[in-house]
Amino acid sequence: MVGVGDRLRILGAEEPLEDSLNLAHDGLATLLADLTTSVDCIVADLPRNLGHMTRHVLAVADAVGIVTDLSLPAMRDTQRLIGLVTGIREDARIFVIVNRLGGVAGELGRADFERGVGAKLSYAVPFDPKAAIAAAENAKPFVEVARSPKTVAELHDLAVGLVGAEERAPAKSTFLQKMLGK
Repeated sequence: MVGVGDRLRILGAEEPLEDSLNLAHDGLATLLADLTTSVDCIVADLPRNLGHMTRHVLAVADAVGIVTDLSLPAMRDTQRLIGLVTGIREDARIFVIVNRLGGVAGELGRADFERGVGAKLSYAVPFDPKAAIAAAENAKPFVEVARSPKTVAELHDLAVGLVGAEERAPAKSTFLQKMLGK
């Protein structure tokens, strides 16, 4: 794992898109068990593929964030994902997170989207294309280049809400602490 400050470590791997990831169930279970003994919170960015690996992670997750936009196809997919997560783990906290709010052509209204998926939106991150481009071009975290206080505040609330923890005073400012506005 790569350390990004005192309290954030990232374990990442990019597999070629043409390859099919075939991770043994026991290997994933062992990895998750090992991680839970050494960290306070695990955030897993899951692929769209709903294979056994994704389903296993959903089954052990205490909280699941479904990232979406406010388009009609996204409403349908979000509704289906909420049903899937609820069927796999009834007690999981589900967060519906809108990304690129205001940046998708044909965007539905918030109330219509919530009615369609049968759930309230937990967080809505405003569309900030200039910050996204700057972050990608400069290999920097989005929160370091975002200028909109509303976007940074929403990302702060999202980070705090997902980990389900009270904010603590940091000894030293790290990436996650910057994201949390520390």
